[in-house]
Amino acid sequence: MAQGRIRLVSTIPGPANLRAIVQDFFRRDGGIVSAFSESAIRTLKSFLHEDSGAEAMPFGGVVRRFATLCGEMPMQIAQKGQTVAAIGAACESLPDDSPFQRTAHRLGLHRAISDTLHEMGAAGLAPDDYKDLNVSPALGAKLRSMGYIEEEAAETLNQVGRTFGREHLRLCLDAEPEKGAELGRLLLIADAFQPAALELIRWAEKQGCKVTVVIYRHATTGELFGASQKTAAALGLEPELVGKGDPLLDALFTAGTRGSHLKCTIASSPDPLAECEWALRTCLERKNQGTRLDELAIYVRDVESYAPLLLAAGKRLGVPLRVSRRAQLLTNSFARLTLATLEACVSPDVRSLLPVFRSSYFAFSIDERNELEAAIRGAHGDRGAQWNSLASWVALQLSAEEPRAFLKPTSAVLEWRHNALANPQDLAGWVGSLRDLMTLLPPGSGERDSRAQFVLHSSISTIASIRRLRGGRSLSLSEFVARASELWEEADVSVPPDEQGVAVATHADALPQVQTLFVLGMLEGVFPRRRSEDPVLSDGEREELMALTGKVLPVSREKAEAERDEFYMLCACPAEEIVLSYPETDEDRDNVPAFYLEEIERAHGSCGHETYSRQNVTPPSQDCASLNDRKIAEALEQPEREQPLPLHFSNEFTHTAFAVSRDSGLSPRELREALACPFSYFAKRRLEVTPTRLRTRWFSLASLPVKADTLGAEMPEEARTRLEGALENQLDTMVAELPDWEVSILRSGGRRLIGEWVQREFEARQLWPRDAGSLRSPLHFGDEGVRENLGSMVKLRGTVAGKSKAGPYSVLHLVESSLPETGHEGFSDQDTLYFGIHLLAIHTQGTPSALEVESMSGERLLMLLPRVAGHPLSARVQDGLKVLNLTDQEETGGVREFLEEVKKHLVEAVNRIENADVRALKGDHCAFCDYGELCRGSQDFGEEDSPFAHLV
Repeated sequence: MAQGRIRLVSTIPGPANLRAIVQDFFRRDGGIVSAFSESAIRTLKSFLHEDSGAEAMPFGGVVRRFATLCGEMPMQIAQKGQTVAAIGAACESLPDDSPFQRTAHRLGLHRAISDTLHEMGAAGLAPDDYKDLNVSPALGAKLRSMGYIEEEAAETLNQVGRTFGREHLRLCLDAEPEKGAELGRLLLIADAFQPAALELIRWAEKQGCKVTVVIYRHATTGELFGASQKTAAALGLEPELVGKGDPLLDALFTAGTRGSHLKCTIASSPDPLAECEWALRTCLERKNQGTRLDELAIYVRDVESYAPLLLAAGKRLGVPLRVSRRAQLLTNSFARLTLATLEACVSPDVRSLLPVFRSSYFAFSIDERNELEAAIRGAHGDRGAQWNSLASWVALQLSAEEPRAFLKPTSAVLEWRHNALANPQDLAGWVGSLRDLMTLLPPGSGERDSRAQFVLHSSISTIASIRRLRGGRSLSLSEFVARASELWEEADVSVPPDEQGVAVATHADALPQVQTLFVLGMLEGVFPRRRSEDPVLSDGEREELMALTGKVLPVSREKAEAERDEFYMLCACPAEEIVLSYPETDEDRDNVPAFYLEEIERAHGSCGHETYSRQNVTPPSQDCASLNDRKIAEALEQPEREQPLPLHFSNEFTHTAFAVSRDSGLSPRELREALACPFSYFAKRRLEVTPTRLRTRWFSLASLPVKADTLGAEMPEEARTRLEGALENQLDTMVAELPDWEVSILRSGGRRLIGEWVQREFEARQLWPRDAGSLRSPLHFGDEGVRENLGSMVKLRGTVAGKSKAGPYSVLHLVESSLPETGHEGFSDQDTLYFGIHLLAIHTQGTPSALEVESMSGERLLMLLPRVAGHPLSARVQDGLKVLNLTDQEETGGVREFLEEVKKHLVEAVNRIENADVRALKGDHCAFCDYGELCRGSQDFGEEDSPFAHLV
């Protein structure tokens, strides 16, 4: 067999130098080009001519091919998910003294061990090399556990026809190519230091393979690319120096300043979205100057954060992007529907099906949805037999001559649930049942749903194949759903990129040679990343292990130093221009620009600077490259900006449909909402759009004292019992639509409120005694003593907690979520209207009135109108009992002035409702308004946590 040879080439990084090396290597003969980094393979493939007889493949594929040429039959390398599943199965049988025992069931531990074992395998460390070493007790315990886990996982993977990648290396090193087989030629880009792979290279040389190993170097004297230096030392070769440099690359990370033909710009933007928009605007400018979009590229380190912003900005500005990214599986609507269906099937409450059948995937009509929801809520009344009741109703409806279309999928889901509950099975069996369920659900739409369906299935089937080998036990439906939910919460799915547009990369070696490169997110902690030690083997433990074995493992310091290598490679990619940008702020914090910006400015000597403020919404209209930008810029540049169109119904029929007559009955709360903001009133009361916020459900507990008639309870124990019963009844109406943790929070919080309410109620009876026999509770507007009609102004409707007498005062009792600011001058117009309406409802000329208002904020407030001399009602602030005098008896006209102000606000609120006013009015209420996401006037609405997601 002819002896091969190893040629070691050291080059300055950059696509131009790498292209020259690749094309020179394959000028005469074919062969393979590979790299340790899989992200570099696509770029390497682009350097090959179609007729060169060469191919590009990951290094694992090279090893597998070599093993095949040796007559071996290598098993396929295990996928990441299979490896983690096998490690997880091995962790279940760890001994009690293992340092991993307490977290052995955690998926995060399994992934961390998988990564560490991969690094150890790349260093050439196998269990036999480290299990029985004479090391410190703590390290020894870890190594014994890791050796056990690796051997158990390897055995499990072998049983499913998979193996670790290092097994292919071992097959090669223990064999020779078959007679007549030639390993050919190999060009390897050694962009990392992997001792085990270099051992294979030396073996390939002995078998006649002609290998060229390419490593990177600094253009002058900078101390970069420590992995390359280790590679050269391990091979024992003096590298050939090739490649052309650039004055900027010469000076980076050295003491010199050389300047450069490369145009360099450092840009700052107010936030990440603006940063993305300005980068894409520059892309459009370069396109208009004759640069093709495929000659432009964007580099981001945090692709999960930046990809949505880039895609949104690209869509608005008209810039196509090629973004390869992964997203959390449960961000996909079909995946959420599948999980919601499974969770509904294990719920004892049949109403858990409501959010499932509301999904747009089922495409039920409004009438169909309403009929089904009514049937589900009706079945819930049968409590223990509610699921059977719903199934019977569906079966009865299906027996009709022309059953409605929505009944068939409903029946199929109920039948699947019945069979699943009755037949526990192992995880592999549940994989088949899950497949059956997914066929019963409406088909997904588009490639993203198809990919999500694949991950839903494969994430469980991967583990199921491992569990079956280890004698996995049968699981009930609830156990399976809990396991599936845990897996899907952690799983992600690839989002398909577009075929055309500006490339977006997350690794420097994935970038082809481009004219202009934009590097976004240049922040400390992002790029460069902070130094972080491995959670399984610390740096100290790695150094101890290396000292005993002679093997080389990466430590956190070297990983941090490699960040400079990445930045240096980025600066070598563009041919004409590099734009480095950072956002000045991110959500609620100021950012720290990366040190690299100072370094490149020093090395370049003449970097340009761009600072985009929040006032720079777009470029000047004459400079806008995007049509949408130009429209915005021209509107902003108008000397007299066009006012927004008035918000009103242009159609009289619609106006009439939404208008409400004052004679039909309005509650004080409705009037208060209309006075604060007509838009929120319209959305809530007329459109009946209901947000889902925890605070909304929390404030709904304010109705409990009225429902429980706490005022009518004679003793604290009786009041507590009534309130606890009312709390459970109210939570029962929420169970189907809330997660268990939220119900638990509401229950525990409600019990705390009950304790406070009962205590204040009976303390208030002592401090503000009622006349015997005067209490009537609860009451409706229109009952004796509580007016329903306030003259010609409005007819009231609603419920109050009760009414009583306390000496000269006629007292109305209310329960609210919060109290107004103490002091009449602190009352807002809305508070004046709301509490004033209640006072008007019981006011009689010459008779003082009072409102006793209980709250959820730990206080009870007694408002007096007016305060009567000689009948003191004292406060006890330390116990949360306060008294507020709205006016004194001696104050001439005080009561009349207060009530006149109430009437003025009341007329305004009624007019807004009768005229179907839908304007959005800004004010203090915007800070807590749940409808700000619809009017865009709120101070704290968010895009990620929409309160209206359940309506989509």
